Amino acid sequence: MTVAVTVAVTVAVAGAVTVAVTVAVAVTEAGMASGVRAWGRAASQAWNFGYSHSFPAAPPAGPPGFGEGGSSVGRPERRGEMEKGFHAYEAALGLVGGLRPLHDALRLHDRDLAEQLRRAGSSVVLNLAEGAGRRGRDRMQFYRIAQGSAREVRAALDVAKAWGEVRPAPEVEGLLDRLLAMLWRLTHPGP
Repeated sequence: MTVAVTVAVTVAVAGAVTVAVTVAVAVTEAGMASGVRAWGRAASQAWNFGYSHSFPAAPPAGPPGFGEGGSSVGRPERRGEMEKGFHAYEAALGLVGGLRPLHDALRLHDRDLAEQLRRAGSSVVLNLAEGAGRRGRDRMQFYRIAQGSAREVRAALDVAKAWGEVRPAPEVEGLLDRLLAMLWRLTHPGP
C-alpha cells in the first residue's frame, strides 16, 4: 500500500494576513485487481482538504479584550463578536485551522495523539471564549487554562515530530508562538 500526503501552505499579507492550508491524500493499494475494495473504498482513492483563515495584520491599539470597547460584560453577545474583536481568540482559531491538516495526517499513525492534539487546540479557543465573558480571577483562570492547552498543543506536535509522524510545520509553529505570547500577556496584566 502507498500513502502520499501533500501539504501546501500559503500565507498572503495585504492589510490582513490570510493563511490557506490545502492537504491532498492519495492511497493506492499495490497488487490489487481493479474493482477490489480496500477499507470499503476503491483500490486507489484520493482526498483533498482545504482551509483558509484571515486575521488583521496589525491589531488596533487599546486594551486587550474586545476591540475598542474593552470587556463584553453587560453587553449582549452577538454572533461573530468574538471573531471580530478578541485577537487571542482569532489567533486561536487560526491555529486550529493550521492544525487541521496535521491532525488528519497524524490520525493515520497515532489516533490517540491526534485526538489529544484536537482536544487541546479546541480547548484553547473554548477557554478564551469562556474567560472573555467572566470577571476578575475567574477570567484569569480560564486564560491560564487556555495557556496550558496551548502548551499541550506544542508538546503534542513535538511528540509527533519526534516519532516522525508529521513533518515540522513552521507556519503553524509561528501561529502557536504568537498565540502563546498573547496568552502570556493576558495572564500577566501590567499596570
